[in-house]
Amino acid sequence: MHTTSIPALAGALALLTLGGAASADGLYVKGFAGMSQLSSTDATVGAAPTQTGLGFDPGLLAGGSIGWAYPERNMAVELEWAYRSGDASDLSAAIGTGGDLASTAAMVNAIYSFETVAGAPWRPYVGAGIGVVTEMDIDIDAGPEAGEFSGRGGTALQAIAGVAYQITDQISVLGDVRYFTVGEMTLDRAGGGTATVDYDTFDVSVGFKFAF
Repeated sequence: MHTTSIPALAGALALLTLGGAASADGLYVKGFAGMSQLSSTDATVGAAPTQTGLGFDPGLLAGGSIGWAYPERNMAVELEWAYRSGDASDLSAAIGTGGDLASTAAMVNAIYSFETVAGAPWRPYVGAGIGVVTEMDIDIDAGPEAGEFSGRGGTALQAIAGVAYQITDQISVLGDVRYFTVGEMTLDRAGGGTATVDYDTFDVSVGFKFAF
């Protein structure tokens, strides 16, 4: 499992923001929330047989970011934190009666905005991010493998596509879709045992951006 330090991510953002401080660029913050859909996965939990095709109900996505915009280049860089969760919809009786899988991640994103008709208040954008899982856990409510399995440190990647609509010089509303992936994670239970899952989500969110 690869690891990436949060201080290193913050340092990378700082270098990028300081590099643009001499031009007419600017600091901004974002907040967003929406739906996160975990992909089906094969899961090995404790001593239970591997469950194939474990599915999840739609869950929550919530997060925020702080970034620096370079308007003349149509670019921005940002440091993001986000929470995702989903309830297991068909957990086998050999594992437990119910459970959920959740994660938090810190990401460094690069965002590119496309030019539109002069004076138009909306701008489509795309982005990509790399970061680190700050926490992931699967909670089994009851049954043979009941308990919390948790871990951290996996490398996370994401792709973003959306549209921003500018309301004022400082405030924009956002709508986007995201694909977020960590790949395989092995999580540990305090009382012994491990759980191994693949973690990939498709997210839909709305939010706001405030430019200073």
